[in-house]
Amino acid sequence: TLAGEEVDFVLVKDNAIVQMIEAKHSDNNISKSLYNFNQKYRLPGVQIVKQLRTERMVGEIKLMNAVNYLESL
Repeated sequence: TLAGEEVDFVLVKDNAIVQMIEAKHSDNNISKSLYNFNQKYRLPGVQIVKQLRTERMVGEIKLMNAVNYLESL
């Protein structure tokens, strides 16, 4: 965006965004960009974190352990 916001990945099916993905090593705070895109466009989002102890929902955004997320694909 013009404001410099971005997410790491976007899953697309039939030319429609299915999910936005932000990947982090150890940050368990939701990315500002992911949050802003979720609020503005009402798109599903997930932040995957390599070193995450507790998975949870933050509003409409899933905060997930990276291994668990990848195993669920």
